[in-house]
Amino acid sequence: MKPGERVLLIKSIIPALLDQFDDAPLILTQFGVYIDDESWDDTPASRRRFLSEVVPRADDETLAGLRDFLIGGDQAPAQLGDDELWNGQPVHVFLSHKTEDAEWVSSVRVALASYGISGFVAHRDISPSEHWREVIKRGLKSCHVLVAVLHPNFHSNSWCDQEVGWAVGRGIPIVTVRRDVNFDRGRDGFLDEVQDIILDPKHGTGEYYLAQQIFRIAIRALPPELARRSIAEALVASSSFANTRALWPAIERQDKWEKESLDRLKYAVTTNRQVYEANVDGTLVPELIATVAEKYDPTPKPASYDDEMPF
Repeated sequence: MKPGERVLLIKSIIPALLDQFDDAPLILTQFGVYIDDESWDDTPASRRRFLSEVVPRADDETLAGLRDFLIGGDQAPAQLGDDELWNGQPVHVFLSHKTEDAEWVSSVRVALASYGISGFVAHRDISPSEHWREVIKRGLKSCHVLVAVLHPNFHSNSWCDQEVGWAVGRGIPIVTVRRDVNFDRGRDGFLDEVQDIILDPKHGTGEYYLAQQIFRIAIRALPPELARRSIAEALVASSSFANTRALWPAIERQDKWEKESLDRLKYAVTTNRQVYEANVDGTLVPELIATVAEKYDPTPKPASYDDEMPF
């Protein structure tokens, strides 16, 4: 397995283990991954650091087995509520695709998590059982955006067409994606009204570029409170100084911040090094977030001894 292929597997396994962290040590040991020299606490940062240390120890075959176990087509639990279906993330994106794009779409799902977005990957490499049909329908009922990864044979799959039709019927935003700049999609019914995102070779494999574009579309198309929740989670999960700087205009543009989302911004600047050491035009991001908090935080400040007392 090439190093780049291992990286993609590791980056898909870690979020999946975080989603069920109570069972992560058991899962890893059962797959033969040595963890006894590592420790963690209850904070998300500590858990991610632990997994980032131990998952890369697995050999190629073990990594592939972990991925198949965690996010393979047969892993839907018997009962799944919406919170579990979307991993607790505020924005829900349904990723409709052909089997040929399944592996790449799973990488898009990983990239979306960096923006506070949960992607639902409807696997095309199985014939969905009755239970899987119910899970897919729940995803279609509760998603905020549908992304159609177009393919020359996209419409030969009735599931893809039905998923698009469901989104059209609900009136939710639809994003169409072409991975091949030379692919002329022809006539696509209702999708003819949608402007494609075309992945140019300059975007590399394209999954992180697409995740960024989906995030930008979502925060403009969705209700403002939901958009702010996504922006806040994106800052909490920011993986680079550049990404943190890119998020600041979206934060600054908001004309309101609910306490829950504002608390997440504050959390980001105290826990994520890629946030608290970042700057925008020379001003540290914690200082910028402090100005936002001062403007929008509804929590009353305690009276100081210098304040005039009412008696």
